[in-house]
Amino acid sequence: GGSAPPLPAASQPLFTNPDSPILDFYPSDFAIDMNGKRFAWQGVCLLPFIDESRLLAAVAPCEASLTAEERFRNAKRCEQLFLASWHDLAPDIFELSDAHASTEGDNRAKVSATINPERTKGMNGELLLVGGEANPSVIPAPFDLGEDLTTNAVVAAGYRLPEHQHHQPRLLPGHVPEPRVVQHVDLPPPKPLWHEDNRRGGFHAERERRGLTGHGA
Repeated sequence: GGSAPPLPAASQPLFTNPDSPILDFYPSDFAIDMNGKRFAWQGVCLLPFIDESRLLAAVAPCEASLTAEERFRNAKRCEQLFLASWHDLAPDIFELSDAHASTEGDNRAKVSATINPERTKGMNGELLLVGGEANPSVIPAPFDLGEDLTTNAVVAAGYRLPEHQHHQPRLLPGHVPEPRVVQHVDLPPPKPLWHEDNRRGGFHAERERRGLTGHGA
């Protein structure tokens, strides 16, 4: 299938092998719902529903064949911030990194610093140490795409969301509400009764169309 190549080699047969336990999830032919659609590209592909338990059971044996890089890509890690070196928060990242330059291993994951929201336009949370340098002078070009980058102006740090707080919808301190004044122009116009609404072909409109406006009608 076209979706198989981006996946690890061990998982690709799940899309194409006739003996795959989840081959029915990826049909080569399927119906397209054109109900209410004008163009073919607007159609909705009617694909089978994927059973999560079956999918996970089929993928589990493939995990043992993953390479070290694939395991790293498949792991769940913390979010990261990438800032320009002249960003207002960059000095805090440099300070955190320099203060714990000698910290190694799992101890680096225990280091954090609270973000000053005044430097981030209101963003809160915690800064964490990255695995290497916060601002390496040389960045190797990935996948042999060219020469290494030697003009790096990006600063990196780990990021942890702040603790969840109960949201309180209220006016900010110092807010001065405007006077509550409703004028006549603010009111919507009264709606005519159904038999008086000529736009909708009411009772009077029908009488006028038939010429029944005389007294004897």
